Amino acid sequence: MPGTHATIQAAADDPACTELQLGAQLFLESVAFRRPLVVTGRGPASTVVRGLLRATAGGGVLLADLRIESGCDPVLQAVDGGHLEGTGIEAARDSILACPDLVLAADGFETGDMSRWAFHLPL
Repeated sequence: MPGTHATIQAAADDPACTELQLGAQLFLESVAFRRPLVVTGRGPASTVVRGLLRATAGGGVLLADLRIESGCDPVLQAVDGGHLEGTGIEAARDSILACPDLVLAADGFETGDMSRWAFHLPL
């Protein structure tokens, strides 16, 4: 990667990929790992993923030699039985960066139905 897949997520979703070799570049994406994988970069100074990395049910992921930057806390997440391990990893939370899981107002926003909102702003 890059090469056979356009994104890390595309490679992570491809059952034929068991090991992802990330190039020396900045990757601007969040990735959900749903199966066992090995993800290797070219060192934290060279391979940077700017986004949230999450292992979900079925995802046992070994990360090596890369840097992860995100506005999320935590930067790496293992949920629903997912598992993350790492070696040679730098993880940094930066409040300036976006967090894809940070939703201030959803449920009904598009329709105008505020009954499910957790907050209301005074007018």
